[in-house]
Amino acid sequence: MSRGRTSAQARRLRAGNRAGGTNTREKPKPFGKRLRSWLSKPLVWVGLALVAGVGAFIGHYVESVLGSLIPDWAPGDPVRVVDVRRDEAEIQPYVVPAAKVDDQWVSALSAGEPAVLVPPPDGAVSVGRMTWQIVLEGNRPNGVIVTDIRPALLEPCRVPAQGAYVETRSQGEGPRTHLYTVIDKEPPVFYEESPVDPADGGIGSPGTKFFAEHYISLAPGEQYPISITALATDKYCRWNLEVEISSDQKITTLTIPGPGGSPFELTAPRTDLSTYDGVVLPDCETWTDFTYVTGDHLNEQPTPSDCLTEE
Repeated sequence: MSRGRTSAQARRLRAGNRAGGTNTREKPKPFGKRLRSWLSKPLVWVGLALVAGVGAFIGHYVESVLGSLIPDWAPGDPVRVVDVRRDEAEIQPYVVPAAKVDDQWVSALSAGEPAVLVPPPDGAVSVGRMTWQIVLEGNRPNGVIVTDIRPALLEPCRVPAQGAYVETRSQGEGPRTHLYTVIDKEPPVFYEESPVDPADGGIGSPGTKFFAEHYISLAPGEQYPISITALATDKYCRWNLEVEISSDQKITTLTIPGPGGSPFELTAPRTDLSTYDGVVLPDCETWTDFTYVTGDHLNEQPTPSDCLTEE
């Protein structure tokens, strides 16, 4: 037997030779040459331009549709609370725990110039009336609208607060107050004008509810100061503020506590000073010399109304 090619191998070789060459494949062109050849055709560039234009149109359309469905986002609440503080231009009489009142504190009160600038001790509750200054800031790219601000009582108002009564005199009006409420007349709401008649101190008609006629619009980063004055006629009340906000096609409610995170507080005056633990009264002429009196000695001192009458 010969050691040459088999008959099958010979037949395949002859078939390849008759086809005009060897049984091999052509080597492909490099990718770079093929890409240059493809890009040199004008129709390719026209097609690419059309694809880019259609893609840009679709992207813009999708962005506009999603933008109307998905709200613009910013961290935190729709409205930021920048500041909450007592209006120092309107210092009113206050009640303080009797344990806070001693000779040193009364001496400091008398040495003040004017005396009403001495800060009330911790735990002091204004009597009859108090004003707070609040600063709100918009915190959404599309802006927000404050549609309501209302006092939210933490519990039912109760009898006027006990303690030591400290008589002071207001320094004046200060900034114009925007919102007024009679806090112990439920449900308390804010009004445009003060319901107090300055002539006699009585509570008159409260007038128009502020947010029945108005709203507050805040652009992103815009700060808006609000003055609120609360009045109490016969009870002691604690509350927070609830702010209703419209933003991004939905309504949210923000709770604002008073200064330092504590509730807002206000008490009505007691009709009989002898029911207080003690009373700190000023000299009616100077308003700079204060005396702390208790018990039967209260009858020997001018009442706060006597001092105000003599002015």
